[in-house]
Amino acid sequence: MSDIEIYIDSLAEMRIWNLNSYVSMMLNRIQLQGEIRDSEYYVRTLKASENDENE
Repeated sequence: MSDIEIYIDSLAEMRIWNLNSYVSMMLNRIQLQGEIRDSEYYVRTLKASENDENE
């Protein structure tokens, strides 16, 4: 791989990790504020929105 490809892959992986962290933080905040169960539609949607950086 060229250096630019390695840089882009690392950058994309970092962005995905940041996005997953933000989604997880918001999910916890929503659940704490409203005592929302894991079976709620919006909670399941947030969990489904997390990305695997290896895909």
